[in-house]
Amino acid sequence: SRIDELADGRLICVTREPMPDGGWVATHEDVTERHRTEARIEHMACHDALTDLPNRTLFGERVNAAVQRAGKGEHVAVLSLDLDRFKHVNDTLGHPVGDALLKVVAERLRRTVRESDTVARLGGDEFAVVQLAASQLEGVTNLAQRIIDALSAPYDIDGQQMVIGTSVGIAIAPTDGETVAALLKSADVALYRAKTDGRGRYRFFEPGMDAAMQARRGLELDLRAALVNGEFELHYQP
Repeated sequence: SRIDELADGRLICVTREPMPDGGWVATHEDVTERHRTEARIEHMACHDALTDLPNRTLFGERVNAAVQRAGKGEHVAVLSLDLDRFKHVNDTLGHPVGDALLKVVAERLRRTVRESDTVARLGGDEFAVVQLAASQLEGVTNLAQRIIDALSAPYDIDGQQMVIGTSVGIAIAPTDGETVAALLKSADVALYRAKTDGRGRYRFFEPGMDAAMQARRGLELDLRAALVNGEFELHYQP
């Protein structure tokens, strides 16, 4: 069997079956709608329903492919970002406005990256970008600043004026990780540092960042346990 595409875009599956007396029976079936449905299902499986950006699954595939294709001396940059003050928009204006804002954010990100790069929505207000074959780290720096500038510009959503922002964490393969999970973790650690340093900025991953974040996390857990166990002793000092 074979599938022929007609001039009007329809897809016809032609199946030929031999007959015992030497003849043939040809069956022509219009499979256009079936193929369109399969294509829609395949698209939905690897794209975010709200923004139509690649989702975490497709993003992981793109990162893996980029790392494998990168030549000697070339870098693959993974940028992790989330939106500053987005929760305030949801809380004050409602989730429909928040969803509309996310769509505009996605469109701005599409216009900011190159065609060869991939921007994805990982969930909530979390996005990520993979920049392919960046031979100079200056290119990654410029991209991060363009993203911050683009997302910090004012928005008009259904007549509501609002300003949000973003912080960016950057991990470079293979130095900061060779797998999707390792690169995203490094980029998230750098993102945490960017937000701690005042938001609206970018930071590259450094090994010491992870140790500092783990120490802070351990201190937080100790403080929570101490509150429950009544282990604080209060002193008054004039």
